[in-house]
Amino acid sequence: MKFIGKNALITGSANRIGKDIAMYLASIGINVALHYNKSSNSAINTLVEIKKHKINSDMFQADLSNEKNCLNLIKNVSQTFGPISILINNASTFRKNNLHDTKIVDLNNDFFVNLIAPFILSREIFKGNLKGKIINLTDWKTIRKNRFSYGLSKFAISGLTKSLAISMAPRFQVNEIALGAILPPADAPSRRNKKIDLGPMKRVGKIDEIVSCIKMFLDNDFITGEKINIDGGRHIL
Repeated sequence: MKFIGKNALITGSANRIGKDIAMYLASIGINVALHYNKSSNSAINTLVEIKKHKINSDMFQADLSNEKNCLNLIKNVSQTFGPISILINNASTFRKNNLHDTKIVDLNNDFFVNLIAPFILSREIFKGNLKGKIINLTDWKTIRKNRFSYGLSKFAISGLTKSLAISMAPRFQVNEIALGAILPPADAPSRRNKKIDLGPMKRVGKIDEIVSCIKMFLDNDFITGEKINIDGGRHIL
């Protein structure tokens, strides 16, 4: 499937991994809708870098914790760019809580941002007649004692990926990438990697290794409903 000149929406793409994915798509000629929530300064800087690739790009603010904002995001992107062919659901919470202090409001927020928002965005772009790709970014480790509501919401993404894959075929392929240790957590930027078990490969992953998987999913027009673990083999232990 050829995507040069087509439109992509990447949630949470102002910085970190989302930014690198946005830069890659722009570098191969795909128009990029840059989504952010609170990182407006980072979004502005990323937009400047993206536009160096001479593609159409703009930034869109949206808090993805409620339906209205999700629908408005799709509406605003579509009005600016036209139909969306590529959706990369990268935005995520990463809340710390455990069984005892997890509140219902925490569960609601994490499930909405991490699961329900990707569902809404996917459903809305499917209403057109385009062919395209959806890639959900998730976590290799979804059973988490100290990020309880986050882990539950990420566990559910595999079900969403598979359900969307059978519901949106053959026009859209829907796959997911489960990430291991790539960058330090946003809430612990100084964390030292030697404190964690990095698995069989004994190192953290590289951004290029995520981008290569994104490229594979874009190039391959047959794979759907699949999950690729980019975690150095940690999931097999």
